[in-house]
Amino acid sequence: MKNKQFYKVYEMSSTNNSNREYNKLYYPVRMRKSISIILSILFILTISCSERTNPDKEITRTLTPNERYLVNSYVKIHEFERNLQNNPEELTKKLIQIEKETDYQRIRLALSELEKDPTRWLAVYNRINKLLTRNSQESEN
Repeated sequence: MKNKQFYKVYEMSSTNNSNREYNKLYYPVRMRKSISIILSILFILTISCSERTNPDKEITRTLTPNERYLVNSYVKIHEFERNLQNNPEELTKKLIQIEKETDYQRIRLALSELEKDPTRWLAVYNRINKLLTRNSQESEN
């Protein structure tokens, strides 16, 4: 009877020892995983925050030739629509003429460049706004 009890106590102590050994090995691995996840998150945050540009600089930057072409095409279409809105036949003729003259490859290139860095749109919108307000002021005078 005493032998059986001793065996049970020995068996329990041996399994506890193996669990302890397992826990000694498991906790450092779990800690390393946690630390690596935290470091990865910090790295991603650092990279994403470091490349932010100043919007004021972006608004006043010089446009690329393709962006200028895009802006001029937009302003031209807008002006025709505004000036010829009462004459739909003439507007249709002008739009067909513009469609033939437009270089769609340059517009696609400008759009793909702008899609890579959406903050670049600020300069394009700013330039369009300046041209449209200037043209509307000139037409009022």
